[in-house]
Amino acid sequence: MTLNNGLPGPKAESERLKFAIPMDSENKATEFRLFSAAPPHIVLHCTTNSPIFFLLVRFFTGFSLSTFVSTQFWMSSMFSAPVVGFANGVAGGWGNLGGGATQLLMPLVYSLINHLGETTFTAWHITFFIPALFQTLTAFAILIFVQDLPESNFKPLQKSGERAKDKLSQMFYHGVTNYRGWILALTYGYCFGVELTVDNIIAQYFYDRFNLKLETAGIIAARKPRKTSLSIT
Repeated sequence: MTLNNGLPGPKAESERLKFAIPMDSENKATEFRLFSAAPPHIVLHCTTNSPIFFLLVRFFTGFSLSTFVSTQFWMSSMFSAPVVGFANGVAGGWGNLGGGATQLLMPLVYSLINHLGETTFTAWHITFFIPALFQTLTAFAILIFVQDLPESNFKPLQKSGERAKDKLSQMFYHGVTNYRGWILALTYGYCFGVELTVDNIIAQYFYDRFNLKLETAGIIAARKPRKTSLSIT
């Protein structure tokens, strides 16, 4: 693939600012969301006993899923126009694959823990430590191995004067006043929000409606058609 090594001109840089993520680097934005979501995800899942706790669980789950958006922005910063659509499609498709993998693997992990002697209640709660562990490991991998742009990270470029340091307030202002962002938020919410709702109940539907084993219901739910990641170049 061809990396996007060319520095953008003033007009392109101005457009980038309007869509900028309010962190000083894309990888830090992704890492921040992963680190922030994993510990509450564990604690709240293991202690949920009321509707309020359940809503908090759903909030942190959605917060961690916002890494999908920052990754798409990141890919656009790393790759040039001829291949950025392909790069975004691969990254987005790989991320979307997680929905099917979750439906397939979580019932199997639960059954394994339950088979090892834990009660149903305890096994289900322990199961949630597995995705949280992977979230934390992924955050550390991003912290250690990746960079923001093909040429370097943001901070060294800002120190050398090759890249201006944008103010958080300015980025936030451009973000909330850009009508394109609100249109995207609505369309994304209506399509991805529906998908999340279906993902949340589909295995239980097959389990309850057709009296299937939990593992079988998960396998069928994992085969549900998923939206295709498209990128316009």
